[in-house]
Amino acid sequence: MGAPSKSKDGKKKKEKKEGGGGGTDDARPPTIDCPKSAQPEGKGEGDKGLPNCVTFFPEVITYQPENKKQVRNIEVKNKGDRSIMFKMKSTSPGVYRMRPIHFILRPGESKIIKLSYKGCADGKAPNLKDRFTVVMAYPPGVESNVKLMWTQKAYIEKIADCTHRKYIKVHFDGYDVPDKNAKNQDDDKDEKEGEDEEEEEDEKDEKDKKKK
Repeated sequence: MGAPSKSKDGKKKKEKKEGGGGGTDDARPPTIDCPKSAQPEGKGEGDKGLPNCVTFFPEVITYQPENKKQVRNIEVKNKGDRSIMFKMKSTSPGVYRMRPIHFILRPGESKIIKLSYKGCADGKAPNLKDRFTVVMAYPPGVESNVKLMWTQKAYIEKIADCTHRKYIKVHFDGYDVPDKNAKNQDDDKDEKEGEDEEEEEDEKDEKDKKKK
């Protein structure tokens, strides 16, 4: 009769040990719905603080007002703690080209963007209102193709109210730099049309490479 009693006591001790003394709500780990960043969305380095997390060098691109192709580089760096996606645009897509147009930078990463200028015809003054625009936002999803996150409707709706822009002025040697506060009313329209034309040029380049 002693053996069953011992077994019963052993079982009780085992259950008590597994219970661990607690089981209260205070001991449960907190639930985190979307740990995208070390800081809450909209605070600190939230969407409003995004522009402060990116540096551009230089912030003014200088070309010679000559009838020849010229290429300049700009370095974009992500100093924040979240990935940021970018889209390059220009006010004169037939004159300027950017490579790459769409890209993403992880925390601490930087990238060199090539900005090419077609040149201006001899005797013709360049457009002093031309500029590049860098559109940036936190990725709305985990899609590996950054271009899709800028073009698919589902993603566009998510970032509609949280995109930011950085204007990179174009300066032509020998000409005065235009007032930074002066804004062409058609700039936004021109940039949108320019983006479409630039993507068409990308497709043509890919087709030409395949033919070769």
